[in-house]
Formats: sequence, C-alpha cells, structure tokens
Amino acid sequence: MSVGDGGGVGAAAREPGGRPAVVLVVDDEPAIRRFVTRVVAQAAYETAEAGDGRSAIEIVRAEAARLAVVVCDLTLPDVSGADVVRAARALRPEVGVIVMTGWDPASAAEALGDVGPVELLAKPFTTAQVRAALDAVLGR
Repeated sequence: MSVGDGGGVGAAAREPGGRPAVVLVVDDEPAIRRFVTRVVAQAAYETAEAGDGRSAIEIVRAEAARLAVVVCDLTLPDVSGADVVRAARALRPEVGVIVMTGWDPASAAEALGDVGPVELLAKPFTTAQVRAALDAVLGR
C-alpha cells in the first residue's frame, strides 16, 4: 500500500557502472531482517543491514550515492523509522522507501508524517509481498 505522492524511483537493479544498487534493510528483529535481506538479494541487489536506527543512518551516509531503496521498520529501539527515512531522503531525495509495520495504515501514515512517498509493508508479510513492494518503489 502506497502512502504519499508517487513512490517509484525508476531505479534499475544496477547503477550505471554495472555494480548492483544497494538496498538497506533496517529492523531490530534479526529474523525479519535476515528474511527481507534474503528476498532482496534474490532480486540481484547488494544489501546492507542495520539492527537499529543509528547504524542505519551511518550506512545511509556511507552508501548514499548507491542507495536505491531503504526497507525500514517503523518502530526501532533508538531512532524512529521515520527519522531514518528523513535522513536518507535528505541525502538522496529520490530513494525508494518501504516501511515495515504492524500498525494499521492510518496510524503508520500519521507516525511517518512528512517523509514523502513510501510503500507500507504490513507485518507479517510473505516473500511475494516483499517483492511486490520492491517493484512498486522501483517503478517496475
């Protein structure tokens, strides 16, 4: 489910030099993080993982030029998922965003505030739903 205006970044799985684009997966639950990372890697993306918001923001800063998508849990133990998305969009406004949440869509949209367009991925989710959300933010 999309929230905000648009949502597709039109990015390819590879950056112009041929290297895989980076998808950052952020969740404090290791099992969810590993599951999503595996699905993303199967789609031919390079992945980066973070278990908390501060680590995610560090990765965003280091990989901003190659960052295609941020897949982030809305609720993290240290920094909110919305703050991670804001940090990513400050450095790369066109980055695609998928927000994982157990919240209802209206509450999630309210918590996200002004982060721009995102694709909501309701927990629990399937491999097919992760792939569909990835395709949606990449405009495929």
